[in-house]
Amino acid sequence: MERIDKMTYTLLRQFEVEDRSRAIAAFLLDHPTYGVRQLSREFSISKSQVHRDLHNLRFIDDELYISCMHILKSHVK
Repeated sequence: MERIDKMTYTLLRQFEVEDRSRAIAAFLLDHPTYGVRQLSREFSISKSQVHRDLHNLRFIDDELYISCMHILKSHVK
């Protein structure tokens, strides 16, 4: 088996985070009544990871980030 160098591994992890962030955001847009807890159960990750992934959207897709934050802020009211 080939060894993956550090740079390749870092890029693969970055793509994985971006994909997961976009998947969570798309799911949230399709299910706007879901909160962080429900999203964490749906994706089998922690609530903290959901928050981190959604905040990473700032650097990936700003419009998607803003849409998700509006949905989550509407849950607080």
